[in-house]
Amino acid sequence: MDGKKYEEMFRTDPKTSVKGFRHDVIKDIRFHISKSQAYRAKWNALKKIEGLSVDQYGMLWDYVEELRRSNPGSTFILSRATSDGSGGSKFGKLHVCFEGLKMGFLAGL
Repeated sequence: MDGKKYEEMFRTDPKTSVKGFRHDVIKDIRFHISKSQAYRAKWNALKKIEGLSVDQYGMLWDYVEELRRSNPGSTFILSRATSDGSGGSKFGKLHVCFEGLKMGFLAGL
């Protein structure tokens, strides 16, 4: 069984039901899995996906710094969303305005 296929399914639609997931597994590999097995598999996949997102969020700050270094005169603003009470930060938005585009806009091009 290729777990990556199902992981991608949960990445695309995290609200996929356990019942729907079980149905897909039974249809794809003709093997019955229990509700608890399906629930644990979904939970593990979502935790893995969330962990990857957290790692990528941490890399955004480095990415913005590299953009600032390599594009002098350009504007890059990375903002956080309001805290959800857990103490961690959540991605808000990334504003990008390259110097060349800014100058073209101001020149009326």
